Amino acid sequence: MNIHALDPSRFNELPLSIGPVENVCVVVAEDTEGVIKGMWSACYVVHIDPCWLSPDVRDGGRTGLSMLKELLSIVAGNGHAEFYGFTDRPETEGYARRLGLEEMPLKVWKGINPFVSDVLRKE
Repeated sequence: MNIHALDPSRFNELPLSIGPVENVCVVVAEDTEGVIKGMWSACYVVHIDPCWLSPDVRDGGRTGLSMLKELLSIVAGNGHAEFYGFTDRPETEGYARRLGLEEMPLKVWKGINPFVSDVLRKE
């Protein structure tokens, strides 16, 4: 098997649909005739971290929504149309719903990239 990154011009040959070309990296396994026998993709996504507001400016979501709009305008400038956020309690789930976020039926898994130097990791 020839294992390599697939040039985006060949994404139409993939057996599964993937996200926007500019946000995806695909590695394939090809046989000796160049037929794709396996693929694995990574989608570069934006994860928004929690929102925090001082109690004296908690105004029913107006300030938080304004901050989110500003944050997303910056993210859009980097070419990202979608973003993900994580919640850990019912209050934040309600806030995410009020902001228009859609709950996803996913289980989140975390991995540590062994190819990143310990110096670059922020743990």
